Formats: sequence, C-alpha cells, structure tokens
Amino acid sequence: LAGYAASLTVFASFCMTTMLPLRVAALASNVLFALYGWFDALYPVLILHFCLFPVNVWRLVQVGRVISGDRKNEAGLFDFTLLRPHMTEYRLRQGETLFRLGDHADVMFYIVAGELVVSELGANLGPGEVVGEMGILARNRRRTATVVAKTDCILLSLSAAKARELFFQYPAFTLRLLGVLTDRLIDNVRSGALAGIPSPTPQAASPHSDVPGPRG
Repeated sequence: LAGYAASLTVFASFCMTTMLPLRVAALASNVLFALYGWFDALYPVLILHFCLFPVNVWRLVQVGRVISGDRKNEAGLFDFTLLRPHMTEYRLRQGETLFRLGDHADVMFYIVAGELVVSELGANLGPGEVVGEMGILARNRRRTATVVAKTDCILLSLSAAKARELFFQYPAFTLRLLGVLTDRLIDNVRSGALAGIPSPTPQAASPHSDVPGPRG
C-alpha cells in the first residue's frame, strides 16, 4: 500500500504546474517510499528518500519565503533577495563596463552594493535596484544602454531563461519588473521633453486620407 501510494504521489507531482503543491507531493512521496523501502527491506530506496526528504523540506521553505514575500508586498515592491537561490553573485570593479549598448542580452542584475551609471542618460543606480531587465524582455534581446560601475559593485545575476520561468511562479516578481519598466519609460519621456525633443502629436487627416483625424 505504501509503495502504490508513493507511486501515486509521484504521478500527481508530474501533473502539477506550481512549485508549492509539487514540493508537498514530493515530501509525501519521500515518506511513503521510505516506509515502502523499510517494510520490504529495499534499503537503497529507503536511503534515497531519507536523503531527499531534507532537500525537499529546504526547497519548500524557499518557496514559502517567496510566496510570503508576494503577500507582504501587495504594492508590487517585490524583494529580489528572495530569488537569491536562483541568482549568481557577480562582482564589478570601479570603471568596469557591465554591458554596452547593442550587446546581446541574456541576463539581468540586482544591485546588492555599489553604484552603477547609465552612460547615455547619466542616471545612477544603487542598491535595491535592477538593471538589464529591458534587454532580456525586448524582442531583439539587445542592450538599450551602456552601464558602467561608478564604484566597486556586488550584483546578483538572473538569466533570461530563469526569469521567464519565475514570471509564471511569482506574480509579484512580474509586477515589480513591470513597475520598473514603466517608471524608466516615463523618466525617458520626461528627459526627452526637458531636452526639447517634441512629443509626437496626432495630426488631422487630409481629405484624401483613409485614416480618420482626431475627434473632439
């Protein structure tokens, strides 16, 4: 019975689309397979699932922390450090270039310490901010600016592939990135207006045009 029940939980885990129930099912299968191995003297099975149990507990704790962070940050202020298990630490010395305009974009960064400067805009980015998210979301996957280290920096990098995977698991992460993108687009528009770049305005259509003009 333990063996059949364990097999059923494994089958159920393959039908799940989110991580929380999958980890719970994995823990249940670990317990049931361990019982199966004990009662039938299948010690390799017992040892395997005895070792897998703490691994699944730890992964469940990580998922729980991210979900808890989602609930606490209803305004979309997602804490990127919750994704640290999926990220890689990256260090940059003062004056080094993180990436250049037009480079292929396959990773985004979270600033843990230090300060970066966006060369084209003269904008400074500090701890708690993200950079490189536009490139991984753009259709051509190209960098939209050059970013240089103003000071020694500690960054956490997240690959584009992993970011796309996390979009579906953690809605608050997606909302945070959308908020960052929106704020930066607004800042770019304002910077253009301050620099005297005229904003496009709708023009009335000519009598021979197929496109109707604006209506009051």
